[in-house]
Amino acid sequence: NQFNHSKQIPTQIKKKFLQCISKNCINSIKKVILFLQTEYIHKCRQTLGLSSLKGGSSYYRSIIESEIIPGTTPDMISKYGYSEMKRINQEINKLRIRKKFKGSLQEFKLFMNQSHKMKTKDEIMTHLQKLQKDCIKKIHSKYFHGLIQTNQHYQIKPVPKELGNNFAYYIGPDIHNKRKGIFYIDVSKPDVINKDELAVLSIHEGIPGHHYQINYHNTKKDLPLYMKCQIYDGYSEGWALYCESFDDIYTEDETYWRYMYDLHRSLRLIIDICIHYYKWDYQRCFHLMKTHLCYDTKEIKDEIYRYICLPGQALTYKMGESILFELRSLFLQQNKSIKDFHQKILDVGPCPLIVLMDYGLK
Repeated sequence: NQFNHSKQIPTQIKKKFLQCISKNCINSIKKVILFLQTEYIHKCRQTLGLSSLKGGSSYYRSIIESEIIPGTTPDMISKYGYSEMKRINQEINKLRIRKKFKGSLQEFKLFMNQSHKMKTKDEIMTHLQKLQKDCIKKIHSKYFHGLIQTNQHYQIKPVPKELGNNFAYYIGPDIHNKRKGIFYIDVSKPDVINKDELAVLSIHEGIPGHHYQINYHNTKKDLPLYMKCQIYDGYSEGWALYCESFDDIYTEDETYWRYMYDLHRSLRLIIDICIHYYKWDYQRCFHLMKTHLCYDTKEIKDEIYRYICLPGQALTYKMGESILFELRSLFLQQNKSIKDFHQKILDVGPCPLIVLMDYGLK
């Protein structure tokens, strides 16, 4: 019953389709799950990450150099993660003082997380549409060359029911831009969504984040097809996180959420390194995230599982962002405009961070 069709299909064909899915897909999936639960899990190792495997630490260092830039070490990333965690918590504490909140920093985070909850699906969708317009008017026009036409906007849709475990994500347009990019958000439980976190999400997933970057490259006629189809997380996730720093649309409460999302990405640097290089166990990782974030047990567990399964990927957000900030600082020292800097970064196209460094320094 979870398979929905966009067109009317004859009952007999639909019945055969569902029978085929059940016989050839569902039954096979059930067998795999049973195998994992009854046999596979009992023979798994109890340790986490690459650090507990022979040669794992060396392999992880090679992942870091591939994902970031040659010469980057686990120690460097870990120290940067801790310094960013400290800096961002200090910024949140300054905000706590400005708002004259009398409780502790953690109590302030809990209070802010429970404030301004949404009420209906329509309220969420309407606010996201407004944010897209605000980003174009107040951010794009200030920091980027050119204009954004209506046909270059992204669509906003609810997360499909069968993918309800995903809170928010972006699916880019097809290579010819015949299908628009789509920002999906789970609106099945509106009262768990904080209105103030939607601004930073809109910037990251939409304009000038993922949607703007992907749409820009898809429309570049001189960019080779293989580059349009390639994904470099250091470039793309670094770019989207970098864009979150454009604070022209944030209210004070929305700025809090920008800090919290940034804090989350900083913790990723520490947790990923500690799982795959310093041999931390699950409880130690869980405790660090629980201490600084206001996530429930399931959210933290899902995050830690992600880092276990994708060594190095979680590093690309903050490390890509840091390289963009470094390049921007050098560029602006030459008395050039920030619009020109963004044009330069976008014109190089999706690429490894080492290529971006070489190109950006020229």
